[in-house]
Amino acid sequence: PLAVLAMIGSGISWGIYSLLGRRSLNPTAQTGANFIRASGIAFILFAVWIGASPLFDTALFVTPEGLLWACVSGAITSGLGYAIWYAVLPSLSANRAGLLQLSVPPLAAMGGILFLGEALSVRFTVASAIILGGIALAMLQKKKAARQTA
Repeated sequence: PLAVLAMIGSGISWGIYSLLGRRSLNPTAQTGANFIRASGIAFILFAVWIGASPLFDTALFVTPEGLLWACVSGAITSGLGYAIWYAVLPSLSANRAGLLQLSVPPLAAMGGILFLGEALSVRFTVASAIILGGIALAMLQKKKAARQTA
């Protein structure tokens, strides 16, 4: 239940962030500044976690290579994703943007399969088909409704 609530909160937050970015004069620069602020917060939380890990009997293993890949993943790939999203966003209605953002999890997972050698599973395939099929149905339904009112 906690994970479900976290995902719901994440989805709502992303939607709000997208709507606010839509009104921004320079959403890519604003997102870059947000990444810098978030990095500072993450650094503090990471330091607290390292300090608290002996209290919770958890092991923490960080390698320079792992830290580098985490930074590349977070800063470069996410930054490029946001730049592309905000370049496309003005041409989308809020409803269409909301539907398209639902495609991000299966697309990101597919990137893991294609570029990182992660396993392609039946569970992933079924879940992705359900998500992408639902998006397609919603978009086709909206198109059909628009034609009927025209």
